[in-house]
Amino acid sequence: MFAPAGTPADILNRVNAELGKIAQIAQLREQLANLGIDATASASPAEARAYRDAEVEKWGKLVRALGVKAE
Repeated sequence: MFAPAGTPADILNRVNAELGKIAQIAQLREQLANLGIDATASASPAEARAYRDAEVEKWGKLVRALGVKAE
């Protein structure tokens, strides 16, 4: 889940907390797992940002190494 830059921290924290609750719903987790999606929630918006940044770095290296280009 993403929010516009400059979204107040209290709103980000509340959305993060509510998404964390939703991610614990067993039926939802099962339905998402059937689609190959792992429903995980981060402890905080900062943790989510760190995860996103690490993923962008990891996959960006692969894209650059393979020379993948958008059509």
